[in-house]
Amino acid sequence: MRLIELDSDRRRLILRFPYDPAVVARVRELPERRFDREERTWWVPCQHAHAVADALAPHGFALAPEVAALLGGAEAAAPNDSSPAAPGPTFRVSELNAVVRHAIEEAFPVPVWVAGEIAGYDRNRHRRHIYFELVEKAEGEEKPRARVSVVLFESVRPRVERRLAEAPDPFELCDGIEVRLRVRVGLYEPAGSYQAVLEDLDPVHTLGRLALARQQILRTLAARGLEDRNRSRPLPALPLRVALITSFGSDAMNDVLQELAQSGYAFSIAVFDARMQGRELKATVAAGLEHFARRAADHDVLVLARGGGARTDLVWFDDLDLAVAVAEHPLKVICGIGHQRDQSVLDLIATSVKTPTAAAQLLAARVREAEGALVERLARIAGGARAVVGEQAAALRRSGRRIALATGARFEAARRDLEHRVGLVVRGGRGALRSARSAAHNRVDRLAAAARVATRLAGERAARAVRALAPERMQVLFARAGRQAAAREERLRALDPARVLRRGFALVRDGEGRLVTGVDRVAAGDDVTVQLRDGELAAGITGIRRRPEAAPPQQTAPQWAQQGHGGRDEVEER
Repeated sequence: MRLIELDSDRRRLILRFPYDPAVVARVRELPERRFDREERTWWVPCQHAHAVADALAPHGFALAPEVAALLGGAEAAAPNDSSPAAPGPTFRVSELNAVVRHAIEEAFPVPVWVAGEIAGYDRNRHRRHIYFELVEKAEGEEKPRARVSVVLFESVRPRVERRLAEAPDPFELCDGIEVRLRVRVGLYEPAGSYQAVLEDLDPVHTLGRLALARQQILRTLAARGLEDRNRSRPLPALPLRVALITSFGSDAMNDVLQELAQSGYAFSIAVFDARMQGRELKATVAAGLEHFARRAADHDVLVLARGGGARTDLVWFDDLDLAVAVAEHPLKVICGIGHQRDQSVLDLIATSVKTPTAAAQLLAARVREAEGALVERLARIAGGARAVVGEQAAALRRSGRRIALATGARFEAARRDLEHRVGLVVRGGRGALRSARSAAHNRVDRLAAAARVATRLAGERAARAVRALAPERMQVLFARAGRQAAAREERLRALDPARVLRRGFALVRDGEGRLVTGVDRVAAGDDVTVQLRDGELAAGITGIRRRPEAAPPQQTAPQWAQQGHGGRDEVEER
């Protein structure tokens, strides 16, 4: 705040303002200015009031009421005329704001304590001077019923932060928490706005309110039987399929992934991106819990991971709806939200570790424990197997020796029996060979005798056959065969169509060249060809006369002639 005040002896003007090189340079140009090193303020004699006001007004300096009165002659007595037209003091805007500020300061001469919920702090925390609001809300309502502007000046901020760090449970100021502040009530004259200037705070009040809200949530969960439901779920022996709710790309996410990767086990991680701080935390974390609840069969365990932060960051985790969702979740929930000293409601109803890295280490240790148990069981199985194999090997060796002895005896008996049988076979074979040789000799003699008899008989049959083939007999047979051949040749010549045609016969063919053997093969008007011995005639059928006594249609003249001649030949031959 930049202000021109009048000191108590009304002889000097006091200039109050935060350090600004431009303002300091302008003040150094004022007549008779001096710097008070103890008060850290500048002062100028009152006779230069107009010069001071004119020089510093462009820099936003406000005038205290007594200075405004000094400059405007307000010390003159007010007129007795009370009519509206009567002359009276006229204030400039800055003078009016100065008078109001002075009145507020008289009403609140010392700082007061005020309690309320912080709003608008987070978006301004990066500024030199932090401007925010302190609001009052009715139970169960989100809309404030009253609010006041608060400013935390840069010069006071280190003291406030030191108080927070020295609290029994250190925390930071943030939106949504209730605080008890010691403020100096005043007016920001350039804007004419009423505000409270923060000078100190009560950390115990905030921590008490947070603890009270947390206890209320825990009592509600206990009444519903949900306080220990998820925490009592056993951690799976092999939690390799991990569902992770965290801010995507955050240090917490990287710590979990790196730790699980370094474990050497085949973890499968599904990440759901959520806001792990501020007003969006509840909605996004609740969405992640619901997402993995629908896919519980695909995962073994659920991890809530968030990096370190202030105690007041936990206020967003102290929510009844989130607590119920975690308590009723079908997966075992592990909270690693990065707080070393305090815990949220979710930490108290689920399995809690201090950091995201610790959550990953817990999972890796669980798998390592299962691996060790498996290796131990395998070692016991291997040891038992070796003992059993040793016993069986010894029994097998004993059985082998017994079998070897029994087998040797049996082999010896079998060998003797085989030698005996071989002797019998050899002796029997010799006798059989002698018998077979004798029988073979007998058979050869019989075959030789039979061959001689058969040869004699064959010679006799050959002699008879030779006699039957005497020349005179053969001549008779040849003469008979010649006569038969001549008769057959004569019949063939008689059946020759040319000879038949020479005797006056003719061959009739239809238009397609087929032989006409009867009147039923043609009709009146058909064209026919008549073949004679020396040529052919083209003729047409003009009429047909049938003879009942004629030969059957299927018999032709050559056939009849063949039959006749054949009969005579046959008679002559016989």
